[in-house]
Amino acid sequence: MQIRLFAPALALMVMGWGSNQFAPLVVTYQLHAGLSVTDAQMLFVVSTAGLVPGLFLGGMASDRMGRRRVVLWSLGLLGLSTGVLWVSTAGGASLAGLTAGRLLAGLASGMGFSAGAAWVKECAVGAHGPRQAVTAMTLGFSGGPLVA
Repeated sequence: MQIRLFAPALALMVMGWGSNQFAPLVVTYQLHAGLSVTDAQMLFVVSTAGLVPGLFLGGMASDRMGRRRVVLWSLGLLGLSTGVLWVSTAGGASLAGLTAGRLLAGLASGMGFSAGAAWVKECAVGAHGPRQAVTAMTLGFSGGPLVA
């Protein structure tokens, strides 16, 4: 892998990891924190409600401000959402905290995915950019749930 491709590919992997690490924890929230099945499903809907606009906003923002800046901002927002999720589960699951954390995570992931994929494509040599972006995201998508 080329050196200039490493940073955006690593960022995509981290965002894929962060966006999917939550999924296996839903069962834990149901078993140990008393979340209902409906509440757990709602958290996935909330995440998607942030993801979809994030995809559009991230693409437009990265066209104006640059891919790197939007990806770094998205990573920071994803870190903030992780903190909100951690705090909301520290003393038992708070549905309001989990909802806020998942909404932030969806927004951050969407913005980062669109800007990061474009950044990887621009840094790649030849026609391999889309494949390299998908590979980086897939490593993150699979690693997060596996570790969680």
